[in-house]
Amino acid sequence: LGRKKSEVKAYQLQVARVLLSVFTLLTVASGLIYTAEHEYNPDIPDYFTALYFGLTTLTTVGFGDITPVTFQGKLVVCGSILAGVAVIPAQAASLVEALFELQEERRGTQGVVDGIVDGAGNGLLGRRNNSIAAVSNDCPACGASSHRRDAKFCWSCGSALETSSMAEINNDAVDREGVSEEDAAINND
Repeated sequence: LGRKKSEVKAYQLQVARVLLSVFTLLTVASGLIYTAEHEYNPDIPDYFTALYFGLTTLTTVGFGDITPVTFQGKLVVCGSILAGVAVIPAQAASLVEALFELQEERRGTQGVVDGIVDGAGNGLLGRRNNSIAAVSNDCPACGASSHRRDAKFCWSCGSALETSSMAEINNDAVDREGVSEEDAAINND
């Protein structure tokens, strides 16, 4: 399309794949049903009626206003239903995955969507994610670990967490200004 490979994003390719897949399936199914049925079925007199029938078949809506009468037409309908159930959801899932990757890229993260990581920065699915690292300390109330770096409360018990950056801020405030630790903790909330 006149674009460099580096300029084309994954979600753009997936959108093109989904549109081309749906268009191809729809035109092929409509053409086959028209070829099989137009001479024998008065409900399918032209290609546009076959296109309507193909769309309702591929989407598995099947209004029931048009039904195939020939064996070949019934075979095409069976294939269209199977393609509509198998191909379109798989393509849509790939599109959603590409859109999630785009969203993560825009946020500046890589990998884990939910952000739950272990101490090594590995996500629940085993993928490495350097942008959301676990805090070094455990929950002071229940001892739970694997909190997100930006977590303010424990995922297990709901108690307030003190992250490494908050601890450094508190220590700096206490050292420089003589502020009590309780006042520094209140100021951070």
